[in-house]
Amino acid sequence: MVPLNAPELKRIAGLLQKYDLKSTVTQLGGLLTAPALQANTIRTETLVHLAVAHCRGYRKPSLAEIDRWLNRYLGNTWIAALEDPVEDVFVTNVETAEGNRRVFEGIWESNDYFVQIVLETLNSPGAPPECRDLLLSAFALLKLSDCVAERAGLRRWHTEHSIPKDTVRLVLAAPVADRARWITFTEADLDALGINRKVLDPFILRDEDKESLAEEWVGHSSLERRPLVDSGDELVLALPHAVSPAIRRFVVFELKRLGYLHAFADALANLQARQVEREGLLELKGEAESFEPPKPDGKVPSLHTWLLKYDVNKYLHVVLLHDRLDWLDTQGLSSFMEYPEELRAGLEQYLSKVSSHCRSLPDFAEGMTLLVMGGLGRGFVLEFKDWPEEWRLSVIRIPDLLMLAREPDRPITRYLKCIKQKEWAEEKGVRFHNTNGDYNFYCFWRHMNYQLVPRDLPVDQGSVLVIGNDMVLPVRAEVRNLADCHVLETVDGVHLPVMRFGRDAHFKSMQGRPIYVSLSHLRMGILAGAVETPRGPSWLIVEPREGGRESRDLLYEMWSGFIG
Repeated sequence: MVPLNAPELKRIAGLLQKYDLKSTVTQLGGLLTAPALQANTIRTETLVHLAVAHCRGYRKPSLAEIDRWLNRYLGNTWIAALEDPVEDVFVTNVETAEGNRRVFEGIWESNDYFVQIVLETLNSPGAPPECRDLLLSAFALLKLSDCVAERAGLRRWHTEHSIPKDTVRLVLAAPVADRARWITFTEADLDALGINRKVLDPFILRDEDKESLAEEWVGHSSLERRPLVDSGDELVLALPHAVSPAIRRFVVFELKRLGYLHAFADALANLQARQVEREGLLELKGEAESFEPPKPDGKVPSLHTWLLKYDVNKYLHVVLLHDRLDWLDTQGLSSFMEYPEELRAGLEQYLSKVSSHCRSLPDFAEGMTLLVMGGLGRGFVLEFKDWPEEWRLSVIRIPDLLMLAREPDRPITRYLKCIKQKEWAEEKGVRFHNTNGDYNFYCFWRHMNYQLVPRDLPVDQGSVLVIGNDMVLPVRAEVRNLADCHVLETVDGVHLPVMRFGRDAHFKSMQGRPIYVSLSHLRMGILAGAVETPRGPSWLIVEPREGGRESRDLLYEMWSGFIG
């Protein structure tokens, strides 16, 4: 996070006072719609914050001045040094009852997933009307985001090469004036989109927010909470990539005010637990044996847990950890969740208890705890002081687990093998320098064609392997494009979530066909697929009414033959 009152920013903050707010913010904010500048997001969003906080003059900045601000005033500071290689695509997709809504990822982690899970939780059965009312404002802001992507000609899953810590070349964002218009919305624009401006009020920056902004931090600022800047007759989406965090923070704050935050947290935890079981563990659940894990002896954090035996004699303890949303509201999305010592120690004791239980079984060969980090997107700080021997540990964020599960050809089994190979290499003395978690490590292993240590590096003491934190990017881009999760409209106007059919086809040309299967129908035992065309989707639905497995298999062959 960047403090906006940092000494390095005082000079440029003073310079900005003579510049016009609207002209400066639209030009700077428009740069955040340029895919080639994604790796330079920290510098650009810092400048946008400073402009909103300090611009009060009449001068309009030239491109040469913007270039100087980004490269001379910020390019040689520690702020530019914070820039890292891009880890995800530039534009993702959120599935809503109104259709697909593109969102800008920026450098937030899984922007699409975390706003998606908020929408689904608010829309869950039994949610009070006051909670569902929050969806109106959220949908309106998402519609603005999608409109900006449409104006910029950006399709979902778009990505481009982007270089961090380098000279920001404005030519890559040309024409800058067009980008400034793309993030600007007149009253006529809102009317054309069917948006009542009042619905957007929760996301419009207030005067008191501007006054306090100069003392805040990029990462948990008023502008990221309210990214729409009011310029009189127009609204400016100053931070296009802040749409998702703005919605998350808005919902958490309002639910806390209404007294529903605890109930929402429970509903969110249960929904994420269903995702882990139905999607993340689907590959193993069909053939693994499930056990009721031992109960904790002491106080532990909020969690869901599964104990599986797979491959005859291997044990996997999966633990989904939930965030404290009341803490998140105060500490922010860029903070790290850290348990009090009592809860941390209780969790470690519980995990050790399950490990000891499994290792005491006569058929035990090996085992692992897989910690899945849930919540709404912030990081976790978790340290174990006395981890049991002969028992592995891996940590993965829930959106990464779900993305992993969408790969073809038994990805969860591959992931477990990767962690096992990592343990073996470390026992031999190899040290891995990987700052971006186990999923990034798995993506490196995948990139190396499942060979953990290069042939020219000895598997011995003293060998060190440095793994870049952007190994996740090509895998995320590949899986996002391959699965292509979005919604399609049915003949009765309902939007249904779909995923690409035939992802495991042998030929690459077959994997990318616009043929999709409805997941909600599939869970009900109904075969529903669609072919997406420029004229709209054409659906084929088969509902088995009677007969055994043989007849169902025959129906599937007929259905897949017609649709594929």
